[in-house]
Amino acid sequence: MPSHNPSDRALAARIAANVRWATEPDRSRATQAARAAAAGRFEKLVDPQGLLSPADRAKRAENARQAHFQLMALRSAQARRRAKLARTAVEVREALEAEATYDEIAALDEFAGGAA
Repeated sequence: MPSHNPSDRALAARIAANVRWATEPDRSRATQAARAAAAGRFEKLVDPQGLLSPADRAKRAENARQAHFQLMALRSAQARRRAKLARTAVEVREALEAEATYDEIAALDEFAGGAA
C-alpha cells in the first residue's frame, strides 16, 4: 500500500528515479525529447511569430536560456542570503534572551517592530 507520508513518497520517487537511470542504456536518447522541448520553449519566447532566421532565433534563444538560468541562480543566492540572515537573527535573539531581563526583551521586540 502506498504511503501518504510526503517524506516516504519523496524517498520512493528518488529510489524509482535512480533505478530508472541505473537501467537506462542511452541517457542522451532518453532525454532528447525534453531537451528539444526546452529549446523550443526559448525559441518561442524570443520569436513567437517565427519571423527570425533560424540562426538569429537560435542565438537569441541561447541568450534567453542563459538569462533564465542566471536569474534562477540570483534568486537562489538571494534566498540563501535571506535564510542566513534569519538564522543569524534567531541566534542573536536567543543569545540576548539568555542574558536579558524581561524589560530588555520587550525593548528588543519594540525596536524590531514586534516581528522578533
